Amino acid sequence: FPKNNYEFETRDEFGEDIDTSFLGFPAEEDWILHGPFSDKTLLRNVLTMHLTQEMGQYASRTQFVELVINGDYRGVYVLMEKIKRDNDRVDVAKLKETDIEGDEVTGGYIFKIDRGDQAWFSQYNKWKNPWEKLSYVLVYPDLDDIQPQQLEYIESYVDSFEMAVMSPSHQIGGKHYEEFIDLHSFAEHFIISELGKNIDAYRFSSYFHKKKDSDGGKIYAGPIWDFNLAFNNADYGGASTTSGWLYYISQAGAEPAWWDKMLQDPLFRNILRCRWADVRQGQLDVDAIFAFIDGQVDLLGDAATRNFERWDILDEYVWPNPIVSGSYEGEISNLKEWIALRIGWLDANMFGVCESVGTNDLDIEARFDVFPNPTNNYIFVQKKKPY
Repeated sequence: FPKNNYEFETRDEFGEDIDTSFLGFPAEEDWILHGPFSDKTLLRNVLTMHLTQEMGQYASRTQFVELVINGDYRGVYVLMEKIKRDNDRVDVAKLKETDIEGDEVTGGYIFKIDRGDQAWFSQYNKWKNPWEKLSYVLVYPDLDDIQPQQLEYIESYVDSFEMAVMSPSHQIGGKHYEEFIDLHSFAEHFIISELGKNIDAYRFSSYFHKKKDSDGGKIYAGPIWDFNLAFNNADYGGASTTSGWLYYISQAGAEPAWWDKMLQDPLFRNILRCRWADVRQGQLDVDAIFAFIDGQVDLLGDAATRNFERWDILDEYVWPNPIVSGSYEGEISNLKEWIALRIGWLDANMFGVCESVGTNDLDIEARFDVFPNPTNNYIFVQKKKPY
């Protein structure tokens, strides 16, 4: 797009990186300026980060700015935090060169499914794509800096998760796949990806991070990233319809196959249903979402007008717009209408069941499995089969 995105660093007078706090952001040195272009609402990424934060996960903080470079007005941009290891960003342990064994080698790591230099290949093919292996890209530590023992560890850990989830019993060596990952974060990742029907979900900009064993040790899904083509802003791959699961109707087939295995598992399906029911009462209430959108539109005010004077595209098709509304107000109206219809479909079709325990169901050991034991952060209560 002619409206470029930028990455920049804050530096001192000697050219050295320096942590800097401005516009309400925690101090850091690496930043992103996202320039919405095909997203004519200007706020799809802002909305996504907000909803994810409201659900309790880290997502980049955002701030609208107007950008001028060397006297050239560039329009409305979104200041964002670059995804990196930091106590105020992706809060995983710092890995040193000497952390090559014991608890120290078990975290922290940030990796993703995306374009880029592959750190390792999965043992499994991509979903509906039998000629291409799934691959992972390292974010932290950098591929040039990671020690061989560290790379071997994280590759082996992800392999073990994949082998467990792909097996008929969902186990490997007696360990269920939920012992390798934080199911709550994966459920929320799926919910936000499907809510927006993000055409790039699962196969691009799909981040994960792993903590040390002493800090729970599991893989967490996230942080979420790159939703400018979500919420009805892609005219291909079934992304513009308000019905259907994007994971299953995507024509790319490049998504991890293990999502399908999890979505067939009653444990994960029921966690999805319960989490969906929970967030629909608050964070994903339609009125609450609309109120946030209206607040952002009011905040932008005349800045949106100036942006589209600089970039006169409201009457033009910009890849991959499914709708050309002709006005900023029309773009906002179309976004709201699509979200309401999409949430209605998800209400009627979300996987799983979410049932409360009746007062007569007191024999917990006989009727339910409670796991894992010992636990960290979450326990799962699963009704036993009647045999």
